[in-house]
Amino acid sequence: FGYVGHYPRGTTAACFVEGEADLSKALTPSDATYPDILVSHALPDAGLAPGDRLVAVNGMHPIAFMRSLAGRYVGGFLGCDDDSHSYAAQSLATAIPTYAATVTVIACPGGVCQAPKTLPVAQLPRVDQGTIHCDHRPAFHLASGNPDAGTHILPSFVVSGPLAGTTAEEALYGAAFNSFSPPEGNPFTAVADLARDQAKGLVIDHRAGEGGYSEYGALLSEPLRLPARLGVLVSPQTYRYDPSFDQAKGKLVIDQLLATEGFRVGSPSPKAGLRAAVLIANGESAGDFFPLAMKGPSNIRVFGRRTQGAFSTAYYLAFGPMAWGFGSGDTFRPDGTSLIGTGLPPDEDILPRQSDLTKGLDTVYERALEWLRTCTDCDGEVK
Repeated sequence: FGYVGHYPRGTTAACFVEGEADLSKALTPSDATYPDILVSHALPDAGLAPGDRLVAVNGMHPIAFMRSLAGRYVGGFLGCDDDSHSYAAQSLATAIPTYAATVTVIACPGGVCQAPKTLPVAQLPRVDQGTIHCDHRPAFHLASGNPDAGTHILPSFVVSGPLAGTTAEEALYGAAFNSFSPPEGNPFTAVADLARDQAKGLVIDHRAGEGGYSEYGALLSEPLRLPARLGVLVSPQTYRYDPSFDQAKGKLVIDQLLATEGFRVGSPSPKAGLRAAVLIANGESAGDFFPLAMKGPSNIRVFGRRTQGAFSTAYYLAFGPMAWGFGSGDTFRPDGTSLIGTGLPPDEDILPRQSDLTKGLDTVYERALEWLRTCTDCDGEVK
């Protein structure tokens, strides 16, 4: 990716997510190219509610509106993969008050959808950034200790514990976090220990998809799979940088570096019988590497939307209200093929349903929980 642009001015009091507008397609058909855009969660008096549909911004499909800002909006750079739209959906909350004049919405109070209305953006309440966190999560699902249902601001870097509505015999636990860049310490060790010591099944929710350090994602794979080396990240170091990398050159990199510098996941002693459902959306940098670390063994299943394909690193230069940033580098699989620009698809590509959102249900989570409870061919690599 690359961009030059201005920082956003505030945010709407509602967050947006890719979805399936199953309640309102008769009023406005879905776009042939882009997914529907729905409200995932909102503050009180936001002017929008969960399940409401954002049909257009400045007369354009919301994703098309975001793409029109490419190169001049710092808050909404596009993913490397043109088929990954989660970050654009997430960024609408800051792009609308910064760049938009009008929005067209379909309100669906109580699941009954009304005719589309075009409103001036000035009618939508604006709040300071940091007041609400847009994270692609309609809800959190722990038995206790969940973040506020409106703000989604985590009380700690990782929240974890037993899942609501499950039994001690099931031993189903959840963990949610936004990034792999903790300010101090390593909060992911406690999640790995919880998996080994207490859980039979896990729901790991990284739908916020933010980046950081890929080794933390690899750490979470250790209780679940045997050791593997999945690729090599080539950063723009002068002794190995070549802008015309192809598969043959990628294979040379793999042959030279996989054994010493490869992306290592798993452990020699994963826990037999442990299962994990991984929830993803957006996914940038370490948020790409995390599902790569998890996907493959039959005891791990990934649900949600494809990641951005930012299998690289990033550099930024900020000056006052303007900024310049670019991604650089590439990652190669063991066969030498490149990962950059190709988001990692989930095992089950699932869009939140409008009918679920209006009822306070989380479509992706409900499917993940169902899989944990009913999977039969999910023994993994250790019997």
